[in-house]
Amino acid sequence: MVNIILSQDIKVILLKGNISIIRKDGVKVKPKLNSNVTLGDRIIAGKKSTIDLEIVGYGYLRIGSSSDVTFTTVKDTVKTE
Repeated sequence: MVNIILSQDIKVILLKGNISIIRKDGVKVKPKLNSNVTLGDRIIAGKKSTIDLEIVGYGYLRIGSSSDVTFTTVKDTVKTE
């Protein structure tokens, strides 16, 4: 299992195969294009499955087959000198 620090809006932009999202409250849902991934969500990708996410304003994340990823802690830091 991988934990990812979530600090931005994240949208589903590609789905292939068997993907599930387990929400923080334990509810299991099938993601849809343009749906959001939020703090506490767990994404499970089955064999031969892929989900691509857009971290709005920053880039993209691909979660490949047989993966289990949980989106955790929000942390923004500012470095001053």
